[in-house]
Amino acid sequence: MCSININTISIDHIVDFGKDRTTFAAAREPDTHHLRIFLIYQDTGNVYTRNGRADSWEELIGVRRDTVLDRVLNARRNGVPTYRLNGSHE
Repeated sequence: MCSININTISIDHIVDFGKDRTTFAAAREPDTHHLRIFLIYQDTGNVYTRNGRADSWEELIGVRRDTVLDRVLNARRNGVPTYRLNGSHE
């Protein structure tokens, strides 16, 4: 599991892909300024984060998943740029 402090991330922007009902959210960690990317499947609620060092996606579960979903929802409500595309992310 990657070491992300989910509670401190700041969502920079969100991209919704209408065709496959997925969302990418780009975030930064305030202390390190590392970029974090999250992939959310809207139909299932599954959340993944990109681990660049391992060249893989890691699933977030439980409280970590719920926190990311909540932070993305709050970011939308607070006017974080959200881009909507009709195509898929592939």
